[in-house]
Amino acid sequence: QTAVARPSTTMSAAPTPPCEQYSPQITQLIITAFLGAYNSGAPEITDQFIAPVPEFQWYGAPGRQFPDDAASTDRGSLPAYFAAQHTRGDRLELKDFSYNSVSYDQALNGAAVNFGYTLIHTFGGGSPHAAPGKGALACDSGKIAVWRIESW
Repeated sequence: QTAVARPSTTMSAAPTPPCEQYSPQITQLIITAFLGAYNSGAPEITDQFIAPVPEFQWYGAPGRQFPDDAASTDRGSLPAYFAAQHTRGDRLELKDFSYNSVSYDQALNGAAVNFGYTLIHTFGGGSPHAAPGKGALACDSGKIAVWRIESW
């Protein structure tokens, strides 16, 4: 008779995919916190909420429309953009949020949580209006890699 090796009965935990921690509720909380920092003119908003290079893809909004404006893909221009928008009285509030999917994006070097939203946009004390858009949170950093306001 030959001895047959028995399989180990000790189980090791499977690695947790990085997107698992970003439930719809957590993702919405991150976006709400970003908008609060945006509205308050927080100087550290870019480092706190925007994905680092190479995860960052674009931030498209008026004055930096993606894909037409090269500034939309320039993460380094965001601190000045955010400060200028705050000074002009630009305010964004979340009206609706939808958690869409988790996808792998080779450009992000990993997975991303995709979401849609409708913002209430107020500029310089003017009348508020709806501003729909979409975005993606890079799962490795937990920060915004894609942000695109469809209409302003």
